[in-house]
Amino acid sequence: MKFDESDFDRLNARVEELFQDRLVATTKQGLVHIFLSHRLYCEQFEIDEAFTDGGNDCGIDAIHFDNRSDQPVVHLFQSKVHSSVRKAKNAFKYSDAEKVQRFFNVLSDPEADMANLFNPRLYQKALQIRDLQKAEFPEFKLWIVSNGTACSEQDISSFVKQMRRVDVDVEEFHL
Repeated sequence: MKFDESDFDRLNARVEELFQDRLVATTKQGLVHIFLSHRLYCEQFEIDEAFTDGGNDCGIDAIHFDNRSDQPVVHLFQSKVHSSVRKAKNAFKYSDAEKVQRFFNVLSDPEADMANLFNPRLYQKALQIRDLQKAEFPEFKLWIVSNGTACSEQDISSFVKQMRRVDVDVEEFHL
């Protein structure tokens, strides 16, 4: 798919509008906000609750729990907001996506000191996930979203295979 500069400009204008209206704390949160509100039909309070980005976030910018179906779905988001067309035309870096593996490694280790390894918001979400896993069998979906170009298929395919081994579906959503 060819990169479209007019779509980039429109999307960035919408992200900036969200920031100016104080619906997001940073422009980086704008893409996740748009995705949660338009794709998963979340209310503002659910969107605010989802954000986990900051230091020690393992590349996870937000986590949303969707309990609308019989099987709960844990949506994890990794996003990249580019400020320039030049940067947006470069493919999403596979190494950025790779950071998420650390989260799942820590989450699956009952001895891991999550309170010291994760930031407070991510830590709380990890506890919720562990509680959910004790009661049910949630589905995990990792969304890689950006206002730029997708990862190259060659780069992302091994990561997708690794995530499938731990029952995590990977979806990409880019311009």
